[in-house]
Amino acid sequence: MLYPTWNLQSTKLAEKNQDVEKEINRMNAFVQESSLREMKHDKSVSPIVFVHIPKTGGMTFYSMIREIYKPSELHKINPAAESVEKYISLSQTRKDGLKVIYGHMDYGLRELLPSNSAYVTLMRHPVERVISHYYYVRRTENDPLRELAMNSSLYDWVAHCNLEEMENGQTRRLSGVAEGIGFGECSAEVLAQAKTNVARNFALVGITERYDEAYVLMSKMFGWPIKNYPSINVAKWKPEQSEIPARTLRLIEKFNALDIELYDHATRLFDEKIAQVDIRYEMRLLEERRRRGYLYWRDAATQYLERKARILTPFWK
Repeated sequence: MLYPTWNLQSTKLAEKNQDVEKEINRMNAFVQESSLREMKHDKSVSPIVFVHIPKTGGMTFYSMIREIYKPSELHKINPAAESVEKYISLSQTRKDGLKVIYGHMDYGLRELLPSNSAYVTLMRHPVERVISHYYYVRRTENDPLRELAMNSSLYDWVAHCNLEEMENGQTRRLSGVAEGIGFGECSAEVLAQAKTNVARNFALVGITERYDEAYVLMSKMFGWPIKNYPSINVAKWKPEQSEIPARTLRLIEKFNALDIELYDHATRLFDEKIAQVDIRYEMRLLEERRRRGYLYWRDAATQYLERKARILTPFWK
C-alpha cells in the first residue's frame, strides 16, 4: 500500500520531534543531577597537601582548588626558608582552618605539617617533564635561569648546568630525604624511600598523562564537584620527542633513570587505584560537561569570575 507523501513527511517530523524532546529531557535531568551533586559536595575534613612537582600540571590543579575552597582555607608554601618561616609563624587558629596546603615543596616538609594530612601529587613521564621544563624556562622572561637556558642546548641544559631538577627531580621531591644531595648524587636509597612514600604515605599519586582520571579520583576522594577545568600554563609549542636528537633523549634517560623507575612504580599503583574505585559515572559527567554548551560555558564563566576576584583579593596566595 502506498502512503501519501504528506503522511510520510508528517510521520518523520513527529519522530524527529520526539527524539528532540527525549534529548532535551535527558539533558535537563542530567543538568539537575549535576547541580544537586555540586550543592551537596562535602569537602575533606583532613587538610590536603599537594606536593607540586614542576611541569606536571600543577597550575591546573591550583585553578580547581581556588574555586572549591575559600581563600582563608588555602596556603601556599615552598622549600624557600622565608616561605617555610611564614607558615611556621601562622597562628594555630589559622593553621587549623587550612583545608589545602600546596606549592613546590618537598615531602621532607611533612614534619611541619598536620599529621593527619592527605598527601597528593602528580607525576609526569620524566623525559617529557625535562623537555617541558627546558622550554618553559626559555619562554619565561622573568625566570632567573632564562639566560642560561637561552644560551644552552637541551643536551647542555641536562649535562652541564648542574640543575638538580633535571637529575631525578621527581624522586628527590617525593623521597623527603634528598636535601643536600648534589647533582649526580641521587642514589638507589633515595629511590627506595620515594617508592615507600608513594605507596604508603600518599593518598594519591596521579599521572599527568591521565589527568582526567587523576582529577576525577581526587574529586571522589575529597568530595569535589565535577567541572570542566581548562589546562593552565601549557606550552603553546615545544618539540615532540621524535624531533629531539636520539643522543639527547638517551642523556635525559640516563640522568633520570631513577625517575623513570619511580614513574613506572607510581603508574602501577595508579592502575590499582583505578581498578578499586568505580569512576565511570564521574568520567561520564566530565565528558558531558565538555560536550554540552550550557554546562561548558557555565564552568568557564565561574572560573573567569574567580580569576577576576583573585586579582582584586590580596588574601589570595
